[in-house]
This record gives sequence, C-alpha cells and structure tokens, in this order.
Amino acid sequence: MGDIAAGVGRRTVALLLVAAVAVAAVVVAVLRPSEQERFRAWLRAQPGVVAVQLVDEALASGSAARAFEPTLRAQLTGPPDVAVVQRLTGAIEGYAAEHPAVTGTTVELRHGRDVVLASTSAGPNAIALRVLRAMQALPAVTSVALQVQSGAAPFTATVRTGTDLVAAADDLAGALPEPGTSWLTGGTAVAVRDDVGHEVRVGPGAVVTPSAGRAFALAVQQDPTHPVVLVSRTGEQRATSVIRLAGSPRTEATAAALHHAGFGLTRLGQLVEGPGGPIPMDEQAWASAAAQALSRVPGVVAATVDPGDREHDLPVTADLRVVPEVSLGSVVRSLPPAVERVEVHTAAAAPDYARDDALAPDPEVDCPAAADGRLNLAYSGSPAQLTRAASYLALLLAAAPAATCVHWAEPAEHRRPTTQSVLVRVPLRASAWRPVLDVVRARRADLESAHPALVLLLPVAGTARTAVLDVPEGAAPYVGTLGADTREQEREAEAALAPLVRYWATG
Repeated sequence: MGDIAAGVGRRTVALLLVAAVAVAAVVVAVLRPSEQERFRAWLRAQPGVVAVQLVDEALASGSAARAFEPTLRAQLTGPPDVAVVQRLTGAIEGYAAEHPAVTGTTVELRHGRDVVLASTSAGPNAIALRVLRAMQALPAVTSVALQVQSGAAPFTATVRTGTDLVAAADDLAGALPEPGTSWLTGGTAVAVRDDVGHEVRVGPGAVVTPSAGRAFALAVQQDPTHPVVLVSRTGEQRATSVIRLAGSPRTEATAAALHHAGFGLTRLGQLVEGPGGPIPMDEQAWASAAAQALSRVPGVVAATVDPGDREHDLPVTADLRVVPEVSLGSVVRSLPPAVERVEVHTAAAAPDYARDDALAPDPEVDCPAAADGRLNLAYSGSPAQLTRAASYLALLLAAAPAATCVHWAEPAEHRRPTTQSVLVRVPLRASAWRPVLDVVRARRADLESAHPALVLLLPVAGTARTAVLDVPEGAAPYVGTLGADTREQEREAEAALAPLVRYWATG
C-alpha cells in the first residue's frame, strides 16, 4: 500500500510542476510586448514625435471615423514639412523591412490641422512626398491634409481666402502620378480650398478647362459666402466638369447665371449640381438666346447656334450669315465662350465640306462665285483660329479687290478638308492673282497646320473651265484644270498657269 501511495504522490508532483510551467509560459506571453507595441514604442522614441495612439483608442475618445482609418496616430512637435515626413517615412520603411510583422501598418502624422498619412511601403510614401512638396510651395497655404476620406480628395491643401484656387489646383495636379495609379486604398486627386469652403478638385489626368474656371469664378461671385466646389475629372463619366452649389437662398439664381453663361452643356461634359442633385440646363433656350445676341452684331444677317451632341461628337456651332464688309474681329469677340466651331458665310448656307461626293478642290462646294456678283466670303473652323484668320483675310481682301470668292477652311477629323486651306477665286490675269501670292508669301506664319495650302481658282475666260494652282507648304505648286474634257484643254490651262508658277518660284 505504501508503494502505491508513493507513486500517486510522485505523479501529483509531476502534474503540478507541468501546470506551473504552463502558467509561467502564459504569464510570460502576456507580459511580452507584441510586435505592434514594440513598433509604437519605437515610433514614440523618434525625434519630433510626442505621442502615439492606437486608432481604436482615438475613436473611443470621440474622433470621427472615416471610410479608411490608419493603424496609429502620431502627434508631432511641429508641422509635417517635407524634411520631417521624409525622415519619418524613411525610418518607418526601414523598421518594417527588419520587422515584417508590421508591414501594412499606416501612421497618421498630425500637428494641428496638418495631417499626412505614412505607410510602411516606399511607393505610397513617394507619392505623398511629391504632393506634399507641391502643396507647401503654394502661396498662402495654411494647412495640408494627405489622408483617405469619404467624399473628399485624398490630397487637400487649404489656403487663405482670396487665393486663386484654380491656378493652385492646376499646380498641384502636376504632382499627381499617372492616371490609374492608386494611393493606399484608392485613386489620387488633389484639391485646394479656402476657409469659406470654396474648393477646386482635380482628378488624375484632368485639367481645369478655361470654361470651367470662368464658371467657378462666376459662381463664387454670385454666392461668395457659401461653398462652391468645382470638380474636374476624366473617365467615362458623362460630366467631366461639375460645379456643386451648397444650399443657400442664392443657389437657384447662381445656377441660372451659370446656365446663361453657357456652362452646363452636355456636349462639353458640364454639369451644375445643387443640394438635391443635378440642376439641368435648358440647352435649346441658351442656344436661342446666344443666336439672338449674335444676330445683333453689325454685319450679321442671320445667326443660329447648335448646342452640339456629345454622343455623336457634334461640336457646339455658331452659324452666321454675314455681309462681305463684316468685321470678323467683332464676330470673334461676340461669340459665346462655349462655341467650338463657327461657320461664317455670305452665301445662304455654309460650304458643305462633309458632302460625300465633294472632291478637293470642288468649285461648286469650296469657293463658288456669288450669283449676285458680290464677294462670296466664308470661314469654317474654331473661334481661336478665326482670331488669326481675321487679320490675314483682311489683308488678302484689301490686296485682291477682284476676288469673287475667299474661303478659309480649318481641317476637321473624318471630313474635308484634311489640311488648313485658303481658297481664292480671282480672274486669270496678273493684276488679280499677283497680290494674292504676295500676301500669302508674306503671311505664311499665320498658317499653323502641318501642310497649309493656298488654292487659287482662276476661271478661263470664255469657257466653263477653271485653272487651279495648289500651293502647299514646302512643296512645288500643283497645277490642274476643272471642267476640261480633253488633254488639249488641260494643256491650255497649264500654259496659262505657267506665269504664276514662275512668279511663285522667284519669291
């Protein structure tokens, strides 16, 4: 019996020893700091860091949650300027390389209103540093925020009220990575805002268009004490320039002013939004009002404006029938900024360059003589190029009073002409065509396309034929005949054009 009791005692002691060892292991495991705790202690010991807090603790203390939260929040002794952030992010990357368990940790570096989100990865940190450097170079910047927030741009700079927000946002947009690049949990975008809440936000690859910039300035002027936000973006969205108005007694009037100014056209990817969502624009009403205003310009006989169509890639077009003496400069200054293409013509309709059977040059389409004997003048192209064409055409018309038709046509995709062209119909005599060649030679700098062309159409007296001299840039003139039935008739026209070819060559 004694042996049995002794054996039981020995087993009991062994079990107690095992249990004691297990308890000791648990105590040691509990007391041993975790990898995150060691990281927090290391971060707290870094120069310029005064406190480190877990996000869960920060939320428990009353901080508002966001769509994405960092792991840790570090309070800094001073602003997170580029040098400070570069030093801390480099140190964090180095620590993570030696302690892989903390990889994926994000740290919010905070001082006052300044916030910069740091990562354990070099890629996101490099993007943040590049944007932060651009932010701190802005004039009148008061705070920076590089963080992921629902409904806000991840990179936002606040500047003093009165700063040019559009220019500042364009500067910041230049620091963004290529479109499609993500930063931490999402895409990249920059924003510049003031203390009122006015804001300009630019997405990757986007720019603030001149029309959007003007509309933003108008909206702020209309309602200066309530936030106005301009969003410029790229992608498949129907609207690429959006102005968002805060709810105020001025919202309806501000939206009406924007629409009256031509902002809100679907063709241009523009949209005005209020607190309740999109505020649609009556595009036909705008087009009618714009046409009425253009019809009052001296020299304009009739005017129509087409608001365009984005789905079918039809530009916003102003079609103006004018008298030959019209001031093209006045026409340019009167065009609404939204107009993308302008057709100016003295004939009943603009030249039908899109006609399937139209060949270049086709005198029945490109530059016919007017039935009433007056000048047939036409311009087809952008408003910007019309500014240059106005002075050129004024010189040409003054030098060539015998011209019966002058057309200036800008190239357009999927339609004629394929190159910038100036077509002039003059009599086949030296006193008529020589001044035209002189003006063209002197003003070649005004023709900016890669292969600008002068096409002279010279009716052969007593026949239905037209001799053609095509003078491209940097190449020998081409001669041809329209309406010729035989090779002999073609040779006659070519012989008549020989003096023009020689005169051009001597210049």
